[in-house]
This record gives sequence, C-alpha cells and structure tokens, in this order.
Amino acid sequence: MSTMYMIKDDRTKFCREAIKGNGGTWNPLTEAWMFTDFGEHANALCELYRATRPTVAMCEALATMIVDGTGAQAWGFDPAKRAIVPEKLDRDEASKMLGAGYAVRRMFGIHPLEDAEVQPEEGVFDTSEFEQHAKARRDRKRNAA
Repeated sequence: MSTMYMIKDDRTKFCREAIKGNGGTWNPLTEAWMFTDFGEHANALCELYRATRPTVAMCEALATMIVDGTGAQAWGFDPAKRAIVPEKLDRDEASKMLGAGYAVRRMFGIHPLEDAEVQPEEGVFDTSEFEQHAKARRDRKRNAA
C-alpha cells in the first residue's frame, strides 16, 4: 500500500493549476489535495507558499510606505518601533496594509510626512489630461429620467 500525502488549505484556490501540474488530485470528500509522490507533494507546497506570499512589487510598496511615513499614518503604529518584514506577511495581510496605505496617500498626498514634489522624468507619458477628463466624467451628475 502506498503512502498518501495531503494538502488541506483554503488558500489552494490561488494555485490550483500549479497543484494539478505537480500531480495533485482533488478529493471532494475530504476537501484536500491528494499526492502519491513525496516530491510532487513538496513541489505543490512550494507553489502554495509562493502563491500566498506578497509579490516583489507589494514588498517594495510596503517598504516605501514604511520609509515615507505612510505606514505610521495608515497602520496606527510606527514601523520604526515595531519592525515589519514584508516578505514574512501573508498576501492578504500585505494587501490590507497596502490598501490602508494607499488610502492615506490619497488623503494626505504622496508623502504624508513631507509632501514632496515629484518631477516627471523625461520621456514619461503625461496622463494628467486623461485623468482630468475621467474625473470630470465621474463628477458629472446623472439624470435617471
């Protein structure tokens, strides 16, 4: 009789194809992924870990928010006093922290501690005209009649 390895985690919905590609079979009765090979089970666990960690871009954005003061404003504590390692966060936690940080940036400007002027780089496409047009469309009152 062979040994069966299982992964029972709700977060597998983020990496179903990768788990299937590593030999995983879904068992609807136990609501778990079943594996007969230990190596395929280990590879599927690595895929699950990768899919549930914040991306490199998310980690960079969180680090920027820590440095510019957005984190202290948005998260209710000073990241300099209580260390945050973005790579160790769960993807959902990182998303919530980023959402709160972006909300603070919209309210207080890009850098809450020092409202720095950002100069556009040469060769960068200027979208301000399109943004103004989109804002005017959003602000327009709708008539249901």
